[in-house]
Amino acid sequence: HYASLAGLKGMAPDYDYWDYTHLLDTTEKVVADFRAIKEQCRRMIFNVAAANLDDHAKNHGFLYDGKEWTVSPAFDLGYWGFRPNAPQALCISGQIRGISFSTMKKLCLTAGLKESEVDEMGEQIRAVLERAPGYFDKWNVPPEHNRVIAEDLRRRMETSLSLKAN
Repeated sequence: HYASLAGLKGMAPDYDYWDYTHLLDTTEKVVADFRAIKEQCRRMIFNVAAANLDDHAKNHGFLYDGKEWTVSPAFDLGYWGFRPNAPQALCISGQIRGISFSTMKKLCLTAGLKESEVDEMGEQIRAVLERAPGYFDKWNVPPEHNRVIAEDLRRRMETSLSLKAN
């Protein structure tokens, strides 16, 4: 069985004030394993850094196997950088654009993660995104988009994955 964040909260998926705090609070109530909170934080950082702006409340959910709830696998992930003024669907501490690593880190710390864990997540995601251009041909990304996407990801990482205070 699958239940989306929107369904569990009983709110419209296009509700203007969805925030990752809703996702983290719901995860804490539904899943009896703190690793689920860490996974949601990792996904938040990835979504911001990778320009996955389609992270709305129907694209986050939970699976029930008859015994317990778990975080569903990530799905509907995509690069939305070609819409530069588009907002993040789930805001982070009220922000929908130009979200910094320090803003995400504060939310992760509030959720109970250790600073070193959040920093490590940021470094792991940076390493993955830095390798992404090497896969563009394999993924059939049109050559005219390769350079544009690679530059956009680098620019986004300067804000969303900078470990310096900002």
